[in-house]
Amino acid sequence: MGLLSKTVFSSLVATTSLAAYLAAKNPVLSPLAASDPIWTSKLFKRYNPSANPATQDVCIKRLPLDRIRPELLKNPGDLVLEYCRGVWSGYGFEAQRRYLEWKYRGPETSAHLWTREQLSRSAYDKGTCIADHFEVVEKTATSITVRCGDSPRHRGPRGGDGLFVIGAVVDDARAEVELTLKSCLFASQGKGVGGQGTDAALDGGAASVVCAHLVRVWVAAAVEVTMRRHMGTCMTGFFACFGTYCMKRSNLYLTAQPCLAALVTGPAPPS
Repeated sequence: MGLLSKTVFSSLVATTSLAAYLAAKNPVLSPLAASDPIWTSKLFKRYNPSANPATQDVCIKRLPLDRIRPELLKNPGDLVLEYCRGVWSGYGFEAQRRYLEWKYRGPETSAHLWTREQLSRSAYDKGTCIADHFEVVEKTATSITVRCGDSPRHRGPRGGDGLFVIGAVVDDARAEVELTLKSCLFASQGKGVGGQGTDAALDGGAASVVCAHLVRVWVAAAVEVTMRRHMGTCMTGFFACFGTYCMKRSNLYLTAQPCLAALVTGPAPPS
């Protein structure tokens, strides 16, 4: 498994057992279509100027309109904003949030969003920084795009880079809402060869499966906050406990970073 030790991998698999259960009835994970707007977007061209190979997918969840909180359907942008808040303040991100706070919070990052309260209340306007590893680079009425892979303080090309597009669209014809989380991950530094780069950071197919399950947890947690009733309390407790465990086992957690890189942090942080 290379850098991803069997011990850590086993721990990660244990945490994704819930995700596997959620996957059976929740978000669908699919490759991004060749016609997806992200490939021709200004953001993709700006942050991947060499058109390096990308690891990409989209997680999709469709819900009937009558299951969505009515107040989120009144004004353009309200639904995607609440969904975005759910991605970052929900149980799916809790373990990583705690680790990043422990590792990176300080005077230089005091303006970033760190606490669950901050993450659940932010307007996520362009320029908002999250836990020293994410930055909002675009906000529209139906999507919020976040750059990932390294600290927002590192403005230039990166060995690990990427974009998350958090989207919410109302489909009136089907009386449904479509909630999506697109991930497009690449190395913006240098020129990729033969599809290498971000894919290699996943350290094999097994780690990719873990990452896929984690994406589903992110989306499942975020979906809940948009619904009339949700079950966040018990799940938050579960992931909070795991987050504490990770901090206490920080050396093991750093070993696991290549797997989590595609979702959260890019290259393993320096010790």
